[in-house]
Amino acid sequence: MLKKVFPKQGEDAQRPWRTAKAALTGTLTIAANVLDGLPVPGAKGSINAVLSVIAGIDRTSSNVESLQKLESHVKLIFDVVLEPISKMEPSSVPSGLKADTERLASELESSAAIWKKRKTRGRIRRFIDSGEDEADLRKFLQDISLAVQRFQTSGVARSQLADARREQGITRLEERAEDEEKTTRLLERSKLVNNLPRAHKASFDSGRAGASSSCLEGTRVAILDKIKAWVDNPDPATPRIFWLSGLAGIGKTTIARTIAEFADQGGLLGGSFFFSRDDSDLSSADLVFPTLAFQLAQRNERLKSAIGEVLEEDADYGHRVASIQFEKLVIGPLIAVGTSERTFVVVLDALDECGNERGASEILQLLLALAPRIPFRFRILITSRPEHHIRSVFNQDSSHLQFILHDADASDVRRDIQRYVRTELVDIPRRLQLTIQSPWPEEAVLDTLVDKSGQLFIYAATAIRFIGNDRVRNPQKQISIILGARQSTTAKPYAQLDQLYLQVLRSALPEGTDEDDFDRFHWVVGCIVLLRDKLSMEALGHFTPYRPQEIDDTLYHLHSIILAPSTFQEAPRVYHPSFPDFITDPERCSDKMFAIDVPSQEERLVVRCLEVMMASLKRDIVGIQDLSLLNREVPDLAEKVAQCIPPELQYSCKFWTSHLVRAPLGAEEVTDLLEDFASAYLMWWFEAMSLLDCIPLAVSCMHDAHRWVSDSHCREDIVALFHDAYRFILSHQKLIGSCAMQVYQTALPFTPHDTVLYKTYCKELDHAVHVLQGLPLSWQPFLRTMRQKFLSVVAIAFSPDGLLVATGYEGSKNFPVTIWDAKSGTPVTTLVGHLGGVRSVAFSPDSTRLASASRDKTVRIWHLTARVSAVVIEGHTADVNAVDYLPSGANVVSGSSDCTIRLWNSLSGAIVNTIDTPCSVNALAACPDGARLVSGQADGTVRVFNFARRTRISSSIFEGHTQAVSSVAVSPDGVRVISGSQDCSIRIWDTSSGTCLAALQDFAHPVISVACGLHAWASGSADYAVRMWAKDAFSTADATTLSGHTSWVTCVAFSSDGSRLASGSSDASWRLWDVEAVATQPPKQHASAVSAYGMSRDRSLLVTGNDDGLVNLWDARAGSHLAVLEGHQDQLTSLVFSPDGSKFASRSVHGTVILWDAKDRRRIMTLQERHSDERDFVSMLAFSNDGAHVLDCRSTDTLSWDVNTGAPVDASSIDFDILKADKSAVLDPVGWLLMKAPSGESVRVAQIPLGGYQVSGYGVHGDRMILPCGGGQVLILDISRPLACISASSRLFRT
Repeated sequence: MLKKVFPKQGEDAQRPWRTAKAALTGTLTIAANVLDGLPVPGAKGSINAVLSVIAGIDRTSSNVESLQKLESHVKLIFDVVLEPISKMEPSSVPSGLKADTERLASELESSAAIWKKRKTRGRIRRFIDSGEDEADLRKFLQDISLAVQRFQTSGVARSQLADARREQGITRLEERAEDEEKTTRLLERSKLVNNLPRAHKASFDSGRAGASSSCLEGTRVAILDKIKAWVDNPDPATPRIFWLSGLAGIGKTTIARTIAEFADQGGLLGGSFFFSRDDSDLSSADLVFPTLAFQLAQRNERLKSAIGEVLEEDADYGHRVASIQFEKLVIGPLIAVGTSERTFVVVLDALDECGNERGASEILQLLLALAPRIPFRFRILITSRPEHHIRSVFNQDSSHLQFILHDADASDVRRDIQRYVRTELVDIPRRLQLTIQSPWPEEAVLDTLVDKSGQLFIYAATAIRFIGNDRVRNPQKQISIILGARQSTTAKPYAQLDQLYLQVLRSALPEGTDEDDFDRFHWVVGCIVLLRDKLSMEALGHFTPYRPQEIDDTLYHLHSIILAPSTFQEAPRVYHPSFPDFITDPERCSDKMFAIDVPSQEERLVVRCLEVMMASLKRDIVGIQDLSLLNREVPDLAEKVAQCIPPELQYSCKFWTSHLVRAPLGAEEVTDLLEDFASAYLMWWFEAMSLLDCIPLAVSCMHDAHRWVSDSHCREDIVALFHDAYRFILSHQKLIGSCAMQVYQTALPFTPHDTVLYKTYCKELDHAVHVLQGLPLSWQPFLRTMRQKFLSVVAIAFSPDGLLVATGYEGSKNFPVTIWDAKSGTPVTTLVGHLGGVRSVAFSPDSTRLASASRDKTVRIWHLTARVSAVVIEGHTADVNAVDYLPSGANVVSGSSDCTIRLWNSLSGAIVNTIDTPCSVNALAACPDGARLVSGQADGTVRVFNFARRTRISSSIFEGHTQAVSSVAVSPDGVRVISGSQDCSIRIWDTSSGTCLAALQDFAHPVISVACGLHAWASGSADYAVRMWAKDAFSTADATTLSGHTSWVTCVAFSSDGSRLASGSSDASWRLWDVEAVATQPPKQHASAVSAYGMSRDRSLLVTGNDDGLVNLWDARAGSHLAVLEGHQDQLTSLVFSPDGSKFASRSVHGTVILWDAKDRRRIMTLQERHSDERDFVSMLAFSNDGAHVLDCRSTDTLSWDVNTGAPVDASSIDFDILKADKSAVLDPVGWLLMKAPSGESVRVAQIPLGGYQVSGYGVHGDRMILPCGGGQVLILDISRPLACISASSRLFRT
């Protein structure tokens, strides 16, 4: 026991105690010194109190441990708190920290108080109380530990609170930054939305002149309640679309406006589009969905952000085809905002006034097909006349509501019209500020007006305008005129309206009116009702023979049917489309004095368009002056166009052929003007169309103009000129569209020189390059190449109306079908849905649908206007290789690798019949009679199935091929069948007997596709070639080969009129060919690619060599061909003239060197025979400076020969120079010819069509540029004129 209390007194026993106590004492002393002067009351005192405790602690082993723990606590306090505080300015010590330190000091001092009385105890007493000391020391240690923990806890809490406040501040900053970023993003997205192309006056409340008003209160109650109930119906099964149809003038637009106002007032309106046929924007199908997207965005911020986000992906979605517009700008954003209980209402009024029937049908089909995908109440009200193209779409859909307005209860309609007429008549005296004797209106008069109106609100509205005409200001007189109108005894729905229109016209132009006034009436009113786009009064004054005031006078008494604007800067417009219908229909406008004869008026309009263009068009019409500028680089181009191409000229440029095609064929005045226009103004018109951004329209214009002059049997040179113009703009549409002045700088120089167009307009080439050699003499069969990146074209078809081409692909993830414009070759839309390669495509007979067969074992029927898959036909168990429509359009047939042919209902997709065959069906073709079907089989047979009796299908088998039949085609008359096979042969069969009429068996590669046209038939093969025969030619020798594809030709198809051929290839392209131009292909001087050329130093002679070893000599000044020289057996790699130009030398890839006489055009001698089997493309020939030696400069050494003897000589002492490249002109990678200006900067001159001629290189020699081509041509360009112009610092070219 004593040993435990009094340990051994040796040195080892004392060391731990001394060490612990000294360490603690040292720490406390340092702390006390540091805290001297600390701005914390009692801090130093508390440390001194602890020191006094330490001094009184006895030496016990347990106390050593306690001292060590106490020292660690004090050190922690010192390191973490006291020392940092001591370094702070008193004023900077945080109040919370100061308070915590004061509390700690107080607690330390209190804990030490227990030890103060121990200082007076003696040694014995301390020994006796040692156990108590140990307990007190442990208590003291615990108190200090708790004080430290409280201090630390408080500090941590304060620290965390500070951190939280700091983080909160950072969070607020981050949130603020996020808000600012979000605001910026929303602003950017708003800008994108605001830049959408749209019809600015399409909304119901746009305030456009002549717009309809809403329903008079208390009228149309039943139909309005019906539509409102549909809008408010919460049932998810409620149809999304309500079609309100009715005759013209029955009040559809008034109802549509009322519903739009109702939805707007309730916060439900998403958007509205009120069509109008007399406004290009309001009749444009292209603007409907961008306009609705813009309106939706203005009414909902989330939608605006979603639409803007889509436009961030592609800002041009507003300019895409309607299906993409609707999907991306409307459907996608509406789905993205999520499911909502909110209702959106969209109103489309007068859909029948959409500019073209195809566009209206497309909009309707898209709405019917895609609107149900929107995950909340989305209501679309559509109003229209019951036109066929609209009815046919609705008839194929059962998911919409419909109300026929002219079938409404007659008594309700009469009551509504009576209320309207009474209200309006009562208001007329007040509005005109007249006093009219009561009773007004008389009940008999009111009843008569109501009776005459029938169900047509337009009659009532027109009558009210006529009676209340503020220019006449005599309501009683106007009523008497109306009441004098003859009653019609016919049952025609518009009889009363027609009589009213006639009465208004007779009132404006009564008997005895001068012929001049009638002529002016026909001019003015004919323009208003037949112009394709509205013109202001001022523009009409320039377009017609009459001044704006005279036009205004003509309209003075027609105010009830034609809205005359208040200023000459606005356009007149009809109140209702029923008036143009009336006045252009001789059946309805019975008084011939007023009827507008459409063909005659169209003739008058096209004449005036031509006169306006010939009076105003000129070269560089907007004053660009710089021939090098692209359109987008011209400063203030839009303002210049508006100033220099006034509205009447813009209209004439855009729409003259629209009037031409409706004018009488062969009209003499038109023909005479067309001859003048075509002979002098075409290039200027192309320039203007480029500046108006209407080059795609120009392609269609030239196509239509050529057809009209051809059908009118105009002079041959005029027909040829318009054909040339169509080929011209088709070939150069992309370039001319981007740069108007390239009409003269590139397009015209590269037009075949034997064409009427070039001969007529070559005078425009003052500052352009001149192509001396290398152009074909006339237009080639090749029209244009269309590409889809990385896709192999395996199926192709023309629509029966000749307007579209469809292509099917393999090699893509989404396996698309692409629809193209057949005139211009521009893509129209892409149809996506198949999950495997598309093997075959076929149009329906009416060109409105497309069938596609795929490796995914399905057939799809597509709505071409809606660009959606209408029917997915399933049933085959393997790849579907072929599909075709039967002539009736009611059925499609498909052939599959599952060895079956199946007949389907084309509308429902229901199976009609199945034909089993012994092997895979590779190809199908329906016969024109609709009773027979031809198939190509994998076993090499051709089979003809007879559908005359559907219950019993008979078949015939044509045998002859030795391998699988790849393709079959039937002649348009159904008499012949053509089959192409993997056995590298083509066979022609008699359809009825199965007799093989001809077998073309000398092909080297498999025949993959065949097609029959009206005048020719064609094939596509694995040798990359398209071959074409006249329809009665059946030998290989009779074929014309069309080259250009760089891989297998997988499909060919003719247009229905036989004028064009389309070919598709696995080179990811399809090509369009002119069948009529096939026979005019010019011969080439080289049969293979030009591999080398040389120019004499005086630039008078050019020599070229090709891959086959032929040498051609040219007159470089005139560009004419002089001679073909033979001698080499393989590819030429180097050609060089002697300094005096009398000789030239040639070298082939295997080392043969020949010396030639340039004057006599003969071989002088062979300097070196072939000496290597290796192909050497590096070596280069040169003449010595004195012309006495020829040198072959090889990579390893240089050989030389004496030109007189041919003897080898030592080359080491011969002087020769390698001519440096002439860099006065260069070609950039995309073909722009650039020339150096005196300032040293490059000037853009012309764009050489590199791809069209397979240009493989170029060289400049003074004022000549030589371009060898892979197709065998050599282009020799005279560049002297632009060089001279640039050297003289002409303003025509700027840097």
